Amino acid sequence: MYFPPSFFDIMVHLVVHLVREVRLCGPVCFRWMYPFERFMKVLKDYVRNRNRPEGCMAECYVAEEALEYCSKHSSNLNTVGIPSTENNGRSEPTSAAFIESVTDVLFNQAHLTVLVNTDEVQPYIDEHMDYLKMTYPRFKKQDRWLQDKHMATFVKWFQEQIAYNLTRENHGISDTLRWLADKSNKDVLKYHA
Repeated sequence: MYFPPSFFDIMVHLVVHLVREVRLCGPVCFRWMYPFERFMKVLKDYVRNRNRPEGCMAECYVAEEALEYCSKHSSNLNTVGIPSTENNGRSEPTSAAFIESVTDVLFNQAHLTVLVNTDEVQPYIDEHMDYLKMTYPRFKKQDRWLQDKHMATFVKWFQEQIAYNLTRENHGISDTLRWLADKSNKDVLKYHA
């Protein structure tokens, strides 16, 4: 009624019918064919003899199921063609975690990144910048030296401020701020793979 007929190409025409289709059939997840089409691709890859595709699909599917069953129930046998799980003389999986201590510099950088990106800490950042500006009046807030000084001293200053505020009655410090001010564990879990 409002658009010329040339406006309705196939994509616009499809959108016109989508609302009615959802109303009649319900959500698309109940009638989606994508998983079945993906599985059909797996079945088509089983075909070796183009004269009898259904037989090839059935035989390969049964063979795959039998291999999976046997591999699960015969774990004490030596495998052929599958690499063993031993890794440099150790018999632990490659995804086993090991503990490594982080350096102080890296730990402080990570802690500062978390603090700077937390909304509850923003008033403390402003307060620390004002404190530095009063302590070093010859520097402006945008000076690189003052910014570096802020980065180097903020974590320790923040911990002292939270500890001082916790000693007062009605401190109003949230659990999040207490956790952020507390020293975290420098030991982290790392994985080989």
